Amino acid sequence: MFLVPGYAVEQVLHRGRDTTLFRATREQDGLPVAIKMCARSLPTPSDRARLRYEYELLQELTEPGVVRAVALESTGTGPAVILELLKGVPLDSYLQQTKLTLADGIALAIKITTALAGVHAHKIVHKDIKPHHIFFDSQTGEVCILDFGIATRLGHVSASSGGPIGLEGTLSYLSPEQTGRVNLSPDRRSDLYSLGVLLYELFTSVLPFTSIDPMELLYSHVARRPLPPHLRNPQLPEALSAIIMKLLAKAPEERY
Repeated sequence: MFLVPGYAVEQVLHRGRDTTLFRATREQDGLPVAIKMCARSLPTPSDRARLRYEYELLQELTEPGVVRAVALESTGTGPAVILELLKGVPLDSYLQQTKLTLADGIALAIKITTALAGVHAHKIVHKDIKPHHIFFDSQTGEVCILDFGIATRLGHVSASSGGPIGLEGTLSYLSPEQTGRVNLSPDRRSDLYSLGVLLYELFTSVLPFTSIDPMELLYSHVARRPLPPHLRNPQLPEALSAIIMKLLAKAPEERY
């Protein structure tokens, strides 16, 4: 278990490709926190820069609906971002266990969209919106966006995450601009596409595109039109289905 001065590290919450999340208690006041650290025992300069950059972004995002950064600490193995310990579970875990009513799904979609609008108001692009990066507290109904490791400010470039086949983001939720197959740079509209994928999944329980072949999945995001979600879920109003399909437009200017 990693040692972070001033914190009693208790357990691993999540192990990712690039980072590990620990549950801990701040010793000075007993505050429960989550500690995000580089997954590698010998972090690269890029690993270290990415964590510091994420902390700086989170310092700007103080509104509800975004995870709060408590502190940035130094350790023998690199920086550690101290985050508030969120209540609830990742949205993907919740949806695997719970069948949402249409009304609950709409209420949840509004909260996620509102939280993302707050991020965009600060001219920050998340670049990896997906259910695993949305924490949901079923007791309060509140959502919280987390994991800003590859987020960027508009007009800036972040350190590359070294994602699948060299891409930043998650293949199933990737906007056409993030595939590298179109001559466009990701911006806030890229998050809207990923939001469209998330909402499609939220209301139909399936992704708009699935394939075990990464190249086929990339092609689908760039060139294929998914089946409208109301045809998969007849309870979904066609007006809401049309909004989701608009978010999934291939051209960024058509997503508003």
